[in-house]
Amino acid sequence: MHPCCNRQIVAVLVIVLTANWAHAQESSPPASIVHSGEDTIVKADAARPLAAALGVIAEQYGWKVDYEDPVYANGEAKDASVPEWRKQHPESKGVLIPSGGVFFANLGRISSTNPDERSVLEMLVQAYNSSANPGYFTLIETPNHRFCIRGSSRSPSSSKSTQIFDELIQVKSEQQSGLDALQELTSHCATNTPIELGLVPSNSLSQTTIKGYTELLSCRERLGRILSAMPSNLIYDLFYDIGSKSYYLSIVPAHRVIIGSDGKEIRVPLAPPAP
Repeated sequence: MHPCCNRQIVAVLVIVLTANWAHAQESSPPASIVHSGEDTIVKADAARPLAAALGVIAEQYGWKVDYEDPVYANGEAKDASVPEWRKQHPESKGVLIPSGGVFFANLGRISSTNPDERSVLEMLVQAYNSSANPGYFTLIETPNHRFCIRGSSRSPSSSKSTQIFDELIQVKSEQQSGLDALQELTSHCATNTPIELGLVPSNSLSQTTIKGYTELLSCRERLGRILSAMPSNLIYDLFYDIGSKSYYLSIVPAHRVIIGSDGKEIRVPLAPPAP
């Protein structure tokens, strides 16, 4: 499987799960990264091109980077219904997905031995924000020492400073399983927009114990604490489904691309965090 496919697969699953008509799906062409002399060229062609580009870069260097969609405005959406269905339902809303397309960025020379993660990700985000693709994104570092690329709409009527996981929550929780903590989080953080669970490691979450807390935390920091307690390295994607006006939270293993003995690329999970 191509190294950028995790986020694209989850994007497709969100569309399929929320569509009420058969065979509607989001196209998911891969992203690519090419090193040529002093240039590191990243290209993506997808409904969420930044998520695709982030996937291929993060797996190239073994980085854990989380991604959050904005609430896309109507002008940042396109109809992805299959032509046969559209012909039979010309007046129906159909499947709406972000209106992304081709995204290209030259990130310059990146050290192969000690790449500066923050610098590379900032260049990627800056290049994306200079494109005509939907959404405006910001790189943030959480108190859990995780990097996250957080989105907001480009619509003039939308705020560029807040996102659903910026919300602060104070839940006096007891010790609980990771799955219970995750479900509690999505319930408390969905103040204005519903949050549904997408692809998550339910078994592992159920077997992981999360310590209770009484502090005032952002939803993002609370999620970071849950992921930090897990026995494997995980990243999350928060995708916005335009049709249902809901978020879908997916948690997937973080990978790195290595070259196998046959000279081909292999995706391997990042080593588990130190106990």
